[in-house]
Parts: sequence; C-alpha cells; structure tokens
Amino acid sequence: MTFEINFYEFARTQLSTYNIEVDENKAIRHIEEDLRKEFEELNQQEVKESRYEYFDIPNSKVSDYSERFTDLGNDKHIIHGIRHKGGNRGLAFIDVKTNFGVKTRASAIEIFEKISNEYKVFDPKMIRLMVDDHECCDVVGHVDLVSQTSSISEIEPWELESSIELIQVDKGEYYQWYEAGYKKFHHDNPHLRFKVPLNLKEDMETSRKQGLLKSIELNGKRVGLIAGERNEYLGDSAIYFNEIFVDKEFQRQGIAKAAQRKFIDLFCREVKLVWGTIDSENHASFKTALTNGRIPVHFETFFCVNS
Repeated sequence: MTFEINFYEFARTQLSTYNIEVDENKAIRHIEEDLRKEFEELNQQEVKESRYEYFDIPNSKVSDYSERFTDLGNDKHIIHGIRHKGGNRGLAFIDVKTNFGVKTRASAIEIFEKISNEYKVFDPKMIRLMVDDHECCDVVGHVDLVSQTSSISEIEPWELESSIELIQVDKGEYYQWYEAGYKKFHHDNPHLRFKVPLNLKEDMETSRKQGLLKSIELNGKRVGLIAGERNEYLGDSAIYFNEIFVDKEFQRQGIAKAAQRKFIDLFCREVKLVWGTIDSENHASFKTALTNGRIPVHFETFFCVNS
C-alpha cells in the first residue's frame, strides 16, 4: 500500500504549518520519514490487534484501526486513522494529514464528511488536522515551544539557580515519588488528567539512560524532576523536554524556570535546539517555557464535528 503514497507531498504540506526557520530540504526529509514510519507501524497487524484489545470498543473490528489513504480527486490526498486523546476510549478523534493546505474550518469539516462513515463505530467528536492558521480551529491541543540552545544559555541565571542542584537519579527509585506527585496534580486539576498525563516509566527511563533525568533538589530535598531526551526537531539536533515537574508544596517559587534554564546551560550545549510540547491549557508550564525564551512554532488543531 505504501508505494501508492507520495509521503514527500504530505511532508511538504505539514512543514508549511510550522512557524520556524529551518533547512527546508532537511526538514521535509525528516517529516517524510516520520510519516512513513507511523503509517507502516500503525498498519502492522499486531499493532492493530493490540489497539483493538486495549480500547475494546463495542462492535469494532481489528481492521477499524487501520491507517488509511484516500484519493479525494483533483490531486488531493489524505492519510487518516482513529486516535484516542490521552488514551481515553471516550475521547476518540480522527487524525487527518493532507497533501494540500487547509485554510478554513469549512474545508476541514468537508474532509470529515467524506470519511466519517468509516469511523461511526468510534463516535468521534473531533477531527485533528493541521492548518496554516490555528485561529480557524475550534480547539488548540499541544503546542510545540522551541528555541535555540545558545539563546537560552545567554539568558541571565535566575535567582534560584544557585540554590538548586540537578542530581542524576538512580534506577527506579524516583518513579513512585513522581507518580504520587502527579496524583496530587490531577486531583487539583481534573480537567488536565488526559491533557497532561503521567509519563510512562519506560519514557522516563529513556531519559535516565541518556543521563538526562535529574532530580531537582533544594537544600538537599527533592522538590521536582526534569527529564530530556536526545532526538531531532525538523532534522536539527535537539533535546526534547518530556517532563518538568515540581511538587505542589514548592510551586510558584520560580523553581521550574530556574531548573529548566540551568538544565539547558549544563546539559544541552552540544545540540542546536531545545523543545517540548505543552497543552494549551497547562498555563503554568506554558509560562515557564515562554519565560525561558521558548517560542510557539506549531499548534495541534482540532475541529469539532457532529458525528
């Protein structure tokens, strides 16, 4: 099936929804490879069976979890498949990628109407479709906030940086503390339960094995965790922040912004970019990233549908 798909066209269109200066050819190749890998992985039989069993949607079939390619005519093509926000079976949406730009809400809904019959069993409430202007969407989900590492390192150290230490954690000993802290966070912020989920231990272990999982310590006491992961962003060397967590007792003291800038200055100098995705409703984390010079460059956009 993959030989029918010109992933380059999809990658070029997707890059147009980013507001960042990059090497265009390198970025398109990077996106193209990611699109191809995702399409092939989600169409593996064992992956479809695993998703089918996990979500256990009444009247669904394994084949309903296939990633699809549809020709809309006039050289317009889409790749689409079912997703569940935050892994919640009750928050199904259709993910759509296009080889053409989508400028309006009406265009997004028109695409949904052409494929909606394939997803009735899931009763999706939204369609995720990246657009050039996020102002036309109904809901903004995660936002990529990116900056050059050198720019953040040049920021004057925050007052608390001299008081906190970033200590490499030992295998396994941190996760119970981290999990308990997230339970408190979700209790106080139930609306963020599926938007700002607890990281899986395997993801945190990836950071730990790379030497990029640090305990944030103040006066010898653990007050938070910060975790990064080496990868690429649009083809450039980068470190991705997969967690910056501060315990409830120590929030609103400037610890998060101090830990983030200090982490970048100490451990990220060899890469070009630092970045992370933050839910648009996670205002505290959003503010911390902005304060340290990270800039919103890409928006996850959803359109509500009458399914």
